[in-house]
Amino acid sequence: MNARLFFALPLLAAVAACASSPPPPPPPPPAPVVEAPAFPSGLDGVYRGFAVADQRACRPARIAVTSTVASGQAVFQWFRRAEVETKIKADGGVDFLFDGGHATGTFGPGTFAGKTTAQSGACTYTVTLKRS
Repeated sequence: MNARLFFALPLLAAVAACASSPPPPPPPPPAPVVEAPAFPSGLDGVYRGFAVADQRACRPARIAVTSTVASGQAVFQWFRRAEVETKIKADGGVDFLFDGGHATGTFGPGTFAGKTTAQSGACTYTVTLKRS
């Protein structure tokens, strides 16, 4: 019986030592996640301007363009074309297809600059808009 107690004492001492030590501190709370908006702020408004042909053979040579921006969405209206709605990316860029081709561009403070290409690739237009 003495032998059993002799071997149990170190185990009891270890358990007593663990019970008397304070618990480890809790982990720090996670840092709050600050989500950046999906689009730059301050772009809302109506932008007007023109798409000007880069090649002389393209007709029409100049097309009126209007874009209405609200809450990260841009609606482009091209001369004699239906409206095209697209989302604005985090960097202010847009990239969309329309019934006549492909358009890309970037909204900046009070401006829009971009390029369009007809589906045939024969004509490209430089688009410049200003917020009104």
